[in-house]
Amino acid sequence: MRHATILDPHRPLPRYVGVRCAALLALALLSAPARVAGQPAARAAAAPPAGARALTQYVHRAWTAEDGLPYAGVSAITQTRDGYLWVGTRGGLARFDGARFTTFNTRNTPALRSNGVSSLYVAPDGTLWIGTLGGLTRYREGRFTTYTTADGLPSDNVWDVTGAPDGTLWVGTLGGLARFDGARFTTFTTADGLLTDDVRAVSVAEDGALWAGTYGGGAHRWDGARWKAYPLAGTPSGALVHRILAGRGGRVWVGVGQGQADRSPHQLLQLENGRYAPLDPGRPLSAVRALHEGNDGALWIGTYGGGLARYHNSALEPFTTRDGLTDDRVQAIHRDRAGNVWVGTMGGLDLLRQDAPFTTYASEEGLPNNNVRAVTEDAAGTLWIATADGLARLDAGRVTALTARDGLPEPYVQSLWAGRGGALWLGGQRGVFRYARGAFTRYALPAGLPDGAVWSIAEDAAGTLWLGSAGGGLVRFDPAGSRAYTTADGLPHNSVTALLAGRAGRLWVGTSSGLALMHAGRLHRFDGQARFAGINVRSLHEDDAGTLWVGTYGRGLMRLRGGQVAVYTIRDGLHDDGVWSILEDDRGALWMSSDRGVSRVAKRDLDAVAAGRQRLLTPVVYGASDGMKSAEGNGASKPSGWRARDGRMWFATQRGVVVVDPAAASRAAPVPIVEGVRTRAGDAARGADGTVTLPAASRDLTIAYTSLSFADPERLRFRYRLDGFSEGWVDAGDRREAVFTNVPAGRYRFRVAALSGSGTWSADADALVLTVAPFVWETAWFRVLAALAAAGLAA
Repeated sequence: MRHATILDPHRPLPRYVGVRCAALLALALLSAPARVAGQPAARAAAAPPAGARALTQYVHRAWTAEDGLPYAGVSAITQTRDGYLWVGTRGGLARFDGARFTTFNTRNTPALRSNGVSSLYVAPDGTLWIGTLGGLTRYREGRFTTYTTADGLPSDNVWDVTGAPDGTLWVGTLGGLARFDGARFTTFTTADGLLTDDVRAVSVAEDGALWAGTYGGGAHRWDGARWKAYPLAGTPSGALVHRILAGRGGRVWVGVGQGQADRSPHQLLQLENGRYAPLDPGRPLSAVRALHEGNDGALWIGTYGGGLARYHNSALEPFTTRDGLTDDRVQAIHRDRAGNVWVGTMGGLDLLRQDAPFTTYASEEGLPNNNVRAVTEDAAGTLWIATADGLARLDAGRVTALTARDGLPEPYVQSLWAGRGGALWLGGQRGVFRYARGAFTRYALPAGLPDGAVWSIAEDAAGTLWLGSAGGGLVRFDPAGSRAYTTADGLPHNSVTALLAGRAGRLWVGTSSGLALMHAGRLHRFDGQARFAGINVRSLHEDDAGTLWVGTYGRGLMRLRGGQVAVYTIRDGLHDDGVWSILEDDRGALWMSSDRGVSRVAKRDLDAVAAGRQRLLTPVVYGASDGMKSAEGNGASKPSGWRARDGRMWFATQRGVVVVDPAAASRAAPVPIVEGVRTRAGDAARGADGTVTLPAASRDLTIAYTSLSFADPERLRFRYRLDGFSEGWVDAGDRREAVFTNVPAGRYRFRVAALSGSGTWSADADALVLTVAPFVWETAWFRVLAALAAAGLAA
């Protein structure tokens, strides 16, 4: 760490140069304008469902057979109570922890009679039921048991499985519908009122009634005493029911159709009062193969050829291969406990994460351009976004674009400032303009002032508006008479890159080649003062303690405190030497945007590195996997980062504006699970008390563990310890095994913890107790006999 002495910013400002860190971010928030009325709304983007993200804002990930799936086509998905995701394919059943697929098939699991898995259902008691083309299989407490026609199942071709609240299991098969009470099967066929015996779909309604769909017949309702059929003959798609869903409020959805070529608008029907009605005759859908209703009432639809869609508030949002879906033939949909949506297609397994810490607003959400230059908030809480092709307003999740058609004088908006007078000020390529009461007013710089793009705007305590221009110097703006300060007045460079209005009317001025301070009409340079000479300043932030933080282009982060300068670069652990914006959260951490994502660093770690108590910084880095459509930030225009009054952080990027809630971004990793102990003799079983007892010859052992993180498993890190054998924690990195050799006889406790991508350790997993039996010669009684024998020989 390098230090240099500089003038104390807390001392009075002398005549020759003064230093006092000033610009509180809160000043900018308090000086924001009231909501401006008269906004055009013709190009407002459709808002997503209340409390939900638009599909374009979900983080998408995908896995295929190349990533470990037993087969590319995924036909069923569910999540068991222990958190594992189970995936059914034509090549077997897979258990997924976010990083690894464990396959169960006819080769390694004799109880399975077929690798073709058609459906999955988790019963209230935690039992996993697996519908296959070779019977119905139960998985409980690590054991598989299969039921076939020999046990009373009407057919070994099982299409769908579900359960009633009373524990009754309903099984749709090629040979009829079976009800299983845990002891025997009862079969319903056409003789009992079904339209056909080929039962493809089953669903239990809120009132406990069972709905069943047959292939070649229609829908049926069982009220506990009799069947009522609702034939589908004569509809454009025929009576081929693939999926049925008894949803909330008594709604019954019926998915029909033959295949990819069948694009009749009647592929999804709602059954109400005994009559079928299409979802939306004006929106053709391919054959519906999967249905799921979310807690928010949104209906997720999987089609065979048309991809995925979400239907809510009469709006249909598509998600197809054009958006990254592995295949447009969707066969399964499941929503996990975190609210994330899993999609099984003929091409693989897709995840749509809605719990990512960052949310992005880009052109898909209504921005006029993805290249976001600046972002700010007014006094009413409305967010304003400057882009390379217009201005946007974001209010209650709804984006409204303002472009040249709305009177915007210049399409390329460089900078923003919400002034105390109720106006929004915008910096353009050739001047400054104001937006108030729904109208734009352009102000040309007075004659004689240098031209140049306005990169930054700030308002000081006296209400004076300052402009930082690209090549024209610092401008004190006044429509009646502005003045420019250039290198002739002591400015280090005529390209002003950042402004920070501070205390007592002082203004920090960052330029392309140095830092300056404006006070009482005079400029004071920092050349020659420590390491400030020649720096390309890109961001400025002052914390509550009066410390000034300076972000630079290529020179890292600088801290000015008490007359001392500390410099942090990549060599000190900083994520990037280009710091485009600096924001601070309520927990004492700095959030910085760069060309390689947003990073978070605790100020206590920055202080520890500066003092030599810590060698390196350990920043937490966020990027595309955390919800950003692009990790590349923008920093030439200001403000390129903004902390809103609700504590959320907004950053300008090359592909939209991103927002993060710092509190939600600091969640700990899931508590790890110890999966088992393996020795040279094979896997070791746990006893009734949970203890693993190993024979004396098993002195070399491997303990497998995992952490069920589907968000970003690649960034999980682990540490473990074997109390009684080794001292302290062992850093395992991303390994999910602990290997121990020559473990002597005794009793041990194995513990493991996981570190999440947000930089927070989980709690330890429940300790695994191991007992290693001694060899004969290691027992106490053997030692006593040996001692007696030795004494006898001596005698």
